[in-house]
Amino acid sequence: MFLIFRSADELSPGARILLDEGEVAHARARRLPPGSPVFVGDGESQRWSARLIWEGKKSAQIILDQSPSEYQEPDRIVLSAMPKPNRRDWMMEKATELGMTQFIPCEFQRSVRGNISGDRFRRIVREASAQCEAWKLPILSDPLSSRELLEWLAARIQQDYHVLILDIVEEEKGEPGNRGASRVSPSAGPSESRLSPAALPFSASPSSPASPSSTSYTSSVSSQGARNAVLVVGPEGGFSPSERADLEQICKDHPSKSAFLQLGSRVLRTETAVLAGLSYLSMSRVSN
Repeated sequence: MFLIFRSADELSPGARILLDEGEVAHARARRLPPGSPVFVGDGESQRWSARLIWEGKKSAQIILDQSPSEYQEPDRIVLSAMPKPNRRDWMMEKATELGMTQFIPCEFQRSVRGNISGDRFRRIVREASAQCEAWKLPILSDPLSSRELLEWLAARIQQDYHVLILDIVEEEKGEPGNRGASRVSPSAGPSESRLSPAALPFSASPSSPASPSSTSYTSSVSSQGARNAVLVVGPEGGFSPSERADLEQICKDHPSKSAFLQLGSRVLRTETAVLAGLSYLSMSRVSN
């Protein structure tokens, strides 16, 4: 599939769209003949089919067909500490390929401050979206502080989003190897719902030991193959005690729509955790 993106106001039956220099080079590299099918997405829920018309070696346009196809891709919002600059672009590209639809930088107490320009972000995700044939173009939102995060998460839960939180298990005395694992709740009480083991792909674990000083909660987030989800990834140093307590309260208040999640026992960099979490969400949905 040869896929490009344009704003919705440029798309209408029979509309002619001039390809930009990069798109022409791509079509030329693929040796697309005149009349080849081309697809044009609006970055939301519509995709138009079109026909390619060459106008010399360095210019081409397409003509849209009469009506678009429609599909509502699930939201996959990544709310994360920023990775180091030399890994930032790579993370945005791969997260887009794995289904990210929105990225929100979060300034945790142990985060290293960083940013990415809007223009650079849009260029990276547009190219990645065309490559992976995505329907939605990811958007970049303004940063949130850890305090703003709580109110934001509560609002998303009210909108029927599911929240998965990746964290680090603090090392327990007498239990070497615990530190650095993505954290998930201990055994839940009888009244608390649990992640369904049948819905967990590969080695994702529904529970693990937690330190006596912390309590977290399980939920049936993945057992329903949640359509819209928020993935919260903390800094590489882990959440501060106050941040963790606040997030645990969110899980306690909304046990069926939020959970801490364990993806393995190894220490993950921020960008690796983001990609692992997105992969988990995709596989959980497919497995259901």
